[in-house]
Amino acid sequence: MAGVAVGHPTSCRARRPVSDAATAARPGGWSRPRNDAAVASGWCWSDAWFFEAVAWAESADAGADLGQVIAAGDIINHAVLGRDEIDGAVHRLVGAGLVEVVARRFTLTARGHALRRPSERVGVYERMNWLDAQLARLPIADVDVGWTLGEDEWRTACDSYQDRFWTAYRRHSGRGRP
Repeated sequence: MAGVAVGHPTSCRARRPVSDAATAARPGGWSRPRNDAAVASGWCWSDAWFFEAVAWAESADAGADLGQVIAAGDIINHAVLGRDEIDGAVHRLVGAGLVEVVARRFTLTARGHALRRPSERVGVYERMNWLDAQLARLPIADVDVGWTLGEDEWRTACDSYQDRFWTAYRRHSGRGRP
């Protein structure tokens, strides 16, 4: 498929308008408006979601592991990034020079920080839509970025996140897992 990085198993066909019922269920009525420019360019809203999750999760000296990025993504969107969403986002974002993966840890590049900087003073929902529009302006590199995410690695990262969540929950609430 044109616009999808070499070795990338999926496209952004999952991007679709949010129904009125789903919009009403979001805090403050926030929705993911369909960005036709992003869809046409091959970028996905989940690319902006993953990008922002890396920004929230990374540490200055070590980046973030996949479990930390998944946790940040859940905080941002109250959902867990799927394996295909992560795999596709990494290919597109690394190919565009916005994210770097070293030893399976994620960091924003200088170019990624520069892209995000103008949106740092707005709320997360506005930032996500702004980032989605900014990504739509960028070409998608048709290169093999040398990274794949297998089902087992994704499940292990989700399990790691879940374990950290329940440990923190028990520590702060004094309760066990429901």
